[in-house]
Amino acid sequence: MISDKSRDVFDELMKRKLPETLCHEIAYKYMNTDYTATRMLGYLYRHSELTQEMIVDEMIAILEDRDYFRKKHEAEEANAYISRLYNTGLDDYYIQSIVEDDYGCEERDDNAPVMGLCLVVNSFDETDKKWVRIPEAVLLAEKIDEGSHVTREFLDRFDQ
Repeated sequence: MISDKSRDVFDELMKRKLPETLCHEIAYKYMNTDYTATRMLGYLYRHSELTQEMIVDEMIAILEDRDYFRKKHEAEEANAYISRLYNTGLDDYYIQSIVEDDYGCEERDDNAPVMGLCLVVNSFDETDKKWVRIPEAVLLAEKIDEGSHVTREFLDRFDQ
């Protein structure tokens, strides 16, 4: 879907009597996000005398900036992942789901604690999953819910 801002870029380029194919290419192929189109519109509004070369150079600069910010965001995500790895080691797990433990036809002994059956997943290896019974009182006291991160040390207290 073509954004309104891209249409505005196209119209502004056409006002400058540039070839329609060039206007279409710039506006709809390259300046096709609100970010890139807004940047191009700002450039076009600030300058009255622009050649085709100057407009194409600005388009390339805008695309380079966009790629820089995209790569920066990817690097920040990778750094966050590495920081979590350094801080927690490979033994970082999260609770994917919690269900009520099924006691079957025998039912739960009156003195036995109510247990939550938790599907625990290794944060660094999604294939490393297992079900662990954890007392509901512990889950509540430590504010552990679906999505919470827990350590291997914590799980070892309950893993049989």
